[in-house]
Amino acid sequence: MTVSRLVLMVILAVGLLAAPLAAGAQQPNQVRRIGVLMAHPESDPEFQVYLAAFREGLEKLGWTEGHNIRIDSRWGRSMTRSRGNEPRRNSSR
Repeated sequence: MTVSRLVLMVILAVGLLAAPLAAGAQQPNQVRRIGVLMAHPESDPEFQVYLAAFREGLEKLGWTEGHNIRIDSRWGRSMTRSRGNEPRRNSSR
């Protein structure tokens, strides 16, 4: 094997090994997705404050909603029941 062939093989090997690194570095910024599950209804002001504080904390860390993250929130139903919807109790008197 001549020196020029050896140099060519080394250059090709280095290029093949470095290709995945270069491809990974050139990927566009992806928007990350965060799911937030709240057990309370969306109308609960206390938990709206918690979600706002969560968003603010993420912004302080460099995560901006609509830019590099997306926050999907799901809310629970109201835990209160109206008087007519209470479960019936069996009484065996």
